[in-house]
Amino acid sequence: MTHSKPTKTALKAGIDYTGILCVALIPKPKEPTLLLLLQRSLTSIIEPGLYELPSSNLEFQDTPLECICNGIRTQTTLIINPYHQAPILTHITRGQHWLQIPYLTQLQHNSPIEPNLRLNKNYNDHLWTTPQNALKKYQLTRGTELLLNTYVENHNQQWKPRKHNTNQP
Repeated sequence: MTHSKPTKTALKAGIDYTGILCVALIPKPKEPTLLLLLQRSLTSIIEPGLYELPSSNLEFQDTPLECICNGIRTQTTLIINPYHQAPILTHITRGQHWLQIPYLTQLQHNSPIEPNLRLNKNYNDHLWTTPQNALKKYQLTRGTELLLNTYVENHNQQWKPRKHNTNQP
C-alpha cells in the first residue's frame, strides 16, 4: 500500500471532513497513453478551475466499484470497466482528509466518446493528456497531482496496467 507522507496537521472533530474518493484512470481509446482529466467548475468551493482525474465520493451504501462506475457515468456519460485497483493513497487538502482508491479502467465498447461526451454541471471542460504532460502543464487538484506522481513513479511495479483492447465486444 502506498501512502503520502503524513502531515502534522490536526483535524478538528465536527469541523473537518474525512472522505473516501474512488478515482478512475481512463485511457483514451486508440491512444492509451492519454488519460482523461476534467476541469472543475469555477464555482466549485474546493479547488475551483483545477483539473482532476474523474472520481466519485464513496457513499455508505455503495461498494467502491459501484461508486466509480456510477459516479463516472453520472459526471461524464462514460461507461467504464475497472480492471485493477491500484494502491490506496491519502492526503489532506484544506482540512479535508481523503483516502483515494484508484482504479485502472477501460471504456466499454458502447461508451460515448467525443463529440458525444457530456459533463455535468460540476465540470467546465475535459482533456486527454499523458500523466507527465498533466504534471508539467496543468494546474491539478492536490489529490490528482499526488496520484499522477505516484502513477508515473510506480507504473511498472505496482500498477500493472494492461493494454487497452479496442477490439473488445
